[in-house]
Amino acid sequence: MRQASAGGARPRAARQERPGLAGSAGWRVLAVVAGSALLTAASAAAVTSLLLHPPQFHPAAARGPRLGAAPAAPSSISLRRSGAHPPKAAPGKLFLEAPEGAAMGELRVTLLRFGEVARSRSGEALRDLHGDEIAALEFPPGFYVARLSYAGRALPEEVVEVGAGGAARLRPSAKDLAALEYRAGLDSAKRGGDADILHFRRAAALDPEQVDAHLQLAAYALVHGSPREVREHLAAVRRLDPANPYGSRIEGLLPGRKRQ
Repeated sequence: MRQASAGGARPRAARQERPGLAGSAGWRVLAVVAGSALLTAASAAAVTSLLLHPPQFHPAAARGPRLGAAPAAPSSISLRRSGAHPPKAAPGKLFLEAPEGAAMGELRVTLLRFGEVARSRSGEALRDLHGDEIAALEFPPGFYVARLSYAGRALPEEVVEVGAGGAARLRPSAKDLAALEYRAGLDSAKRGGDADILHFRRAAALDPEQVDAHLQLAAYALVHGSPREVREHLAAVRRLDPANPYGSRIEGLLPGRKRQ
């Protein structure tokens, strides 16, 4: 039989493994506490319980929150909804407008997007459309390149933005349309007839500062015996271009004028 050590026999419970003690050092402390005659039974039980179940220490909690620290960002996983998709943007509208005095039926547009002919929300190709056709369609939001034409002749390209749920408007320059009307009048005059006069009148209505259109109209009125109309157009020529030689020549052909 082995003899007990000088410190007294170890309690049987002390030899059982307890999760609260770490290594042999913990066992030695427990043995001293249990065998000490200086501690009462209640004190020994309290110290033993503390050793067997030490309190958990959290350094971050002890320090408290740092000043100026940003709050923790919520998990991205918790923000995602299973099967959710971003809502589609509402379609927009586009209107093609013509300045006063233009022939609306002669104005057409082709819309491009990403270098190709664009399509409406319902899938129609947006190629060579007139105003009523454009107004009846809905468009995915974004930027479009507008290729405009008037009376079969190209106008400068424009960029238009169609906003979600909004309405955009295309309105070509009146001066650009007037220039095309004047060219159309010259082409018509080569074929004969009086169809050219309609284009010259549109050109003057679209751009009252179109001197050549006023000269053409003055000459036409002179041939057709309308001296009052001749004087009206020549007055515009004198106001816009006082030194224009053609205005002086037409004015010299008016009835009652003395020829020099």
